[in-house]
Order: sequence, then C-alpha cells, then structure tokens
Amino acid sequence: MLDTDVFMSARFNWTTFNETADFQHFTKHTHCLSSPCKKEELCLPDYDANNHTCKACKELGVPEGLSEWSAWSKCDKLCVTGKQRRQRNCSNPRATCNRCEVLSKTRDEKECNFCPESPIRTYDNYCVQPKSGDCNPVQDTSTWSHSLIMKRADESCSAKHLNFIFDSDGRIYHKCSGKVVCPQGNGSPWNGQRLVLMDTCPEDIVKHKRLPNHVLQNTKNDLCVHPYGGWPGENVYLNYYGGCSAQQLALNFFKLSPP
Repeated sequence: MLDTDVFMSARFNWTTFNETADFQHFTKHTHCLSSPCKKEELCLPDYDANNHTCKACKELGVPEGLSEWSAWSKCDKLCVTGKQRRQRNCSNPRATCNRCEVLSKTRDEKECNFCPESPIRTYDNYCVQPKSGDCNPVQDTSTWSHSLIMKRADESCSAKHLNFIFDSDGRIYHKCSGKVVCPQGNGSPWNGQRLVLMDTCPEDIVKHKRLPNHVLQNTKNDLCVHPYGGWPGENVYLNYYGGCSAQQLALNFFKLSPP
C-alpha cells in the first residue's frame, strides 16, 4: 500500500481531510493534489516514486490491489500427470481504474507429475515386499499374503512388486497394486500389530513419518515399525512396537531424499 493511499481513500471527503494534520504530509507526496489533472487523466498512484501523479489509467501498468501469487499447491495426482494450482486476491475492488477484479487473472494452474517412489531396503539389505511376492496381494488372514515381509533380492530391490510410494502426507502405497499400507485390522496401532496392504485405510491411522535414522513411525501413537523378533531376516513380518532408536529398525526409501 502506498504512503499516500490514505489520501486516495479520503478524496471523496476533501473538506474534512484538508483540516487534518496529515494535510501537509500528503501535499509533499501528491503532485496532483492542488492542481486538476488534464482531461482523460486522473490523480493515480505511482508505485515507484511513492506518490500520486496525473496519468491515464493505461499508464498504471499493474492492476491496483492485486496480491502476490500464493505458493503452488501440491500435485493433485500421484505418478500420473496432474495439476498444481495457485491463486491471488483482489483486495481493492474500489480502485480508481484498472480494477483488479475485472482485469486480472486470479487463478493459475500448470501440469505436474509427482511420483515419490522407491523400494524399501532394510538394515542388512533385505527388501520389503508383500508376502504374496507379486502385484496382487489378496487380503487373506489365514495366509497373510497381504502383509509386508522382508525378503532377499538384488541390491537395488529392482523387481516391480518391490516399489512403494511415500506421498507428501505420509501415506505409503504399494505402487503396482495401488493398495495402501495400513495397520492390521484397520485399528489404532498396538504392539505386535502387522503392517498389511489394504484397498482403504482410516485417515487417522494411515500416516507415517520417516525419522532421521530412517526408522518408520506411525503418526497416530508414535509406535515404530520393527522386524518381528527385533532383527531383519528372510520372510520376517513387519510389526509395530515401541522404541525407535535401534539401527536394525532402519527402513530406507533409498531413492527418495533423506528424511
């Protein structure tokens, strides 16, 4: 806002303004205060010189009252082309000319492709995968084929069914099946509860955070993901337990930026 915008807000009540102590201040900064402007010109703000001068509306390059653009929103889709959006506001609909609500673009969007995918490598170099060993982990509480286990694979954990997506809100998806990582039974995590792949998961228990030591923690009650029995091994289940500091708990999304 210009130093002289108060003058502009008072220009329709000039008699009152003329009697105030601010009168002398504004006459120093407003060249067109005492002399009328030419035909087709108005007393308009000069944002570079911090004053008001006589000019035509078309000379006022930037629409009045227009805010800066907001930050871009998150991409609205994962691993396919989506949209990011930003907006700005018109805060001065009573502008003298160049009314921002009429002339200005207040919404903008662009294409985006956000795909934070990575295999998960454990301490001692096992890879995390569904027990089914494929991209079709069917929910089955007798075989637990939809649960997450550790398995030996190549160093890069390069097989298709070993890829996971960790989104910006802390949800973890098994990429090729599209299922989401969830505590067993869709309930609040408790000690010994397995991590399984489900079609849906309650919003209050689905989110995790990556700790600086690469340990994975559920945000609902701060339990961390452990290998069953305390140490990584072949076909070992992933479970929730208390304690988040032991190095053997590391689950490294090694293709993503460090937490």
